[in-house]
Order: sequence, then C-alpha cells, then structure tokens
Amino acid sequence: MFAKAQGWLRSTLEGAGLSRWGVAGLLLRVGAVSMALGTWSFLVSRIVALAACLAILGSALLIELLHGRAESRRREVAKSWPEVLDSLASAEVAGIGLIEAFGDLAEHAPLNLRSEFVRANAKLVAGYSFDATVTELKSEFGEPHADRLVELLRTVNEIGATNYHSLLRDQAKSLRADIALWGLIETKQAWVLGTAKLAIAAPWLIVALLASRPENATVYNSAGGSSLLLIGLVISAFAYYLIHLLGALPGPKRVFQ
Repeated sequence: MFAKAQGWLRSTLEGAGLSRWGVAGLLLRVGAVSMALGTWSFLVSRIVALAACLAILGSALLIELLHGRAESRRREVAKSWPEVLDSLASAEVAGIGLIEAFGDLAEHAPLNLRSEFVRANAKLVAGYSFDATVTELKSEFGEPHADRLVELLRTVNEIGATNYHSLLRDQAKSLRADIALWGLIETKQAWVLGTAKLAIAAPWLIVALLASRPENATVYNSAGGSSLLLIGLVISAFAYYLIHLLGALPGPKRVFQ
C-alpha cells in the first residue's frame, strides 16, 4: 500500500513537472503547510479538533492542487505531442540520426515542450549517454505518450532499427483522434467533479464561520463537539474517495514508468 502511494506521488510530481522535488521533498512541504495551517486555525479559534481537521484538509487540498496541475500539464503535453512524433518521423525519413533529431527539437519543438528538449539536447552534446538522457526526459514529462516514445527511441538506439517512422506516424494519428474525443469527455466530467468537491468543502466553511463565535467554540471544544468534527472528517474523506473512485476516467496508464 505504501509503495503504491509512493509510486502515485512520484508519478504525479513528474506529471506536474516537479520531479526535482522528490516524494520526500513533497511530503516535507505538505507537512510544513499543514502544520502552519493547523497552528493558525488554533490561534484563531482555540479549538483543537477543528485545527487538526483543517490541517488534514489543508494537506488534502495541496495534494488535490498538485494532482490538478499534473492532469492539466499532461493534457497540454498530449496536445503538443503529435508535433514531436511528426518531427522525429520526418527526421528518420530524411536519414537524420537521433542525436541530430533532438537538436532539431530543441529549436523547433512546441513552446510548452521546448525547454525539456533543450536540456536533453544539452546533455547529449555534453557527452551524457542517450539512455540516461531519455530516461530523465521521461521523468520530466511524466506522461504516458512520452513514456512510449522514450521506450521506442531507446530500443531503436540499442538495436539500430530503421524505418520506424511509420510507427511514429501511426501513433501521432491515433493520438490526435484520442485528444479530440477525450477533450469533450473531460470537459463535461470536470463540471461534475468540481461540483462534488465543492459540496465537500462547503460544510467546513460553515463550521469555520460558526467556530468564530465564543459560544460555539465552547461546544466544539467539548468531547461531543470534537467527536462530531472527527466524524465529519472521516465522512468527508470517504466522500472524496468515492468521487475519485466513481468519477475516474479509464485513460492511458503509465506502463513504462
């Protein structure tokens, strides 16, 4: 279970373009923000249970924001990826080697992907091995289609395959069709999921407002009030889990992480 959660966090960091943080760095940042939020909540409300609940909810919010950033960046990478595939296919037809093809991508790749290819090309020029460079590139993108391309290029580099441009063209054609279809589905799903997540947050905003009054703070500080808050936290966590479980789309998975 722990290994699965760690793998999910690492993949999410890569998808968000923050692989340099590492899982430990992410947890330290989340812990620091959570502790600061909990401390501030206690100083304002003087309610221990509410401060603990808001600290936990703050951690969940940060992970949710990170997940949202990762999904958004992956969509942007996927939209631009067919251009990368077309460029590499054209280079192969023209007899240009992989190293030279990466140099061309460093200059002409889509703007939202160019910085990653610039760094990859600089490492290749500096003498880094092709395998190590594309492996790091895969981590920087954190996206299934990038994973597949990297594994294909690694195989081509190792065994010296030729005429692989047809595979790149087919992949680009398939990806364009997938983007058009999934764009419509994800747009409709985003409204539903956003509304459901707002429904989870709304009661806690009301509790925070109620806790600002001294008479209510006394109630929440009692054993019964604290139990009520903790039960609400458990219910919110379960509802959040159900939202992601029932609302998840069966999109492409990262097989070659």
